[in-house]
Amino acid sequence: MSILTKPAVISKGTPALFTLNKSELAALSAISSDSYFSDSTNWSQIYLFYKSVEGNQTETVSFDARNLSPSAFFDVSLQARNAFTLQNILIFDFDNAAHVVKREQIPAATTFDVTLT
Repeated sequence: MSILTKPAVISKGTPALFTLNKSELAALSAISSDSYFSDSTNWSQIYLFYKSVEGNQTETVSFDARNLSPSAFFDVSLQARNAFTLQNILIFDFDNAAHVVKREQIPAATTFDVTLT
């Protein structure tokens, strides 16, 4: 299984549904090595931060981590840039403490990247 499930084709101006696999995310060494954040029942929110390849457009995808399979939309306008790369993942607990996972800490981080049509 993969950490993130997203459509094969994502079009500008059309929301694309992203779904996270929390157990796969928690298994990343950058998270599993933290005794507190490795337990996904401690998570309240998960954010994926993207930046466009050209220019400085950013996009944030926000998930409610209390759900078993949290889903959220990647939703950009028709004027959006054509490609976005994942910059980092931020996981918040119920007291707003955060754990940051940087792109370089994610094996196969390119599977998170988005190319728009």
